[in-house]
Amino acid sequence: MQIDWISIIAFSIIGLGAICIIFGLAHEVTWMRRRGWLLSQGQVVDHEGDRKDGKVLYPVIEYHTELGSKSFVSKYGSGKPPQVGDVVQVAHHPSMLSQEHFSVSNRILFTVLSIASGLVVLSVGFVLLHHTPGDQVEVEDSLAVPVIVSGE
Repeated sequence: MQIDWISIIAFSIIGLGAICIIFGLAHEVTWMRRRGWLLSQGQVVDHEGDRKDGKVLYPVIEYHTELGSKSFVSKYGSGKPPQVGDVVQVAHHPSMLSQEHFSVSNRILFTVLSIASGLVVLSVGFVLLHHTPGDQVEVEDSLAVPVIVSGE
């Protein structure tokens, strides 16, 4: 029994592309649920994490509303986070039970980039899947252009 490694690799690549797309869509759904949230100005007061080990730093953000003050650690970390003292946008539930650092770059990075890269990887997987194992490449001497000839 001969194993068609190209098909196995193609299905693995298709699976990876699908995972990227699902991750991007799931991230966008979490932001869509926040549509009714309020936007406030917050200030970075500290960071959590350790840059020495190559880890990302997560900004600690404090914001104020008529219900009071609250600080939280953002789920979005970076190797170059906002500096202490920087003013940032905070999206928060009206009851202040949930909040997150709101920035367009977070949505672009985790949603658009994930979906776009997933589509590219998925396309590569489908191209590999349609490869026929018997295909051979021949080169014509006069033009030196590869010509694919189907093997029988």
